Amino acid sequence: MSLNDENIYTVVNLSGENIFGRRTKKKKKRIFDSRVNTTQSLCKMLSSLDKPPKVLVSASATGYYGDRGDEILTEESPPSSSSSNDFLSYVCRNWEEATQIAKESGIRVVNLRIGIVLSSYGGMLSKIHPIFKLGFGMRIGSAISI
Repeated sequence: MSLNDENIYTVVNLSGENIFGRRTKKKKKRIFDSRVNTTQSLCKMLSSLDKPPKVLVSASATGYYGDRGDEILTEESPPSSSSSNDFLSYVCRNWEEATQIAKESGIRVVNLRIGIVLSSYGGMLSKIHPIFKLGFGMRIGSAISI
């Protein structure tokens, strides 16, 4: 049995090297390759199927927008300018562009612009939890009531 024999409706792509840590040239290359090159390869493979999936849900990140200070951002807000020196914004723009192959073959693409992942099993929370346990943590952000 091959993928061409299957009826796959949706593919979810959550690939990506953890961005936490010192951003050396090697680390930046792993971050970029694990997102952009992996997504591009996946999209090429999906597009080549006799029966491609109807939908590709592909991770991206809120870094797409870059640091815009207090500006209110929506899904319609443009990405950080290409002249920006912001590495994560650069990665996100290229990551989303890597799905173009799938779009051109008729696959509906949904790019999830995910923020910081908080989980006791990994993500950012597991990294900052020891700091809070030592009493060095602080409240991040403010509560908004509607």
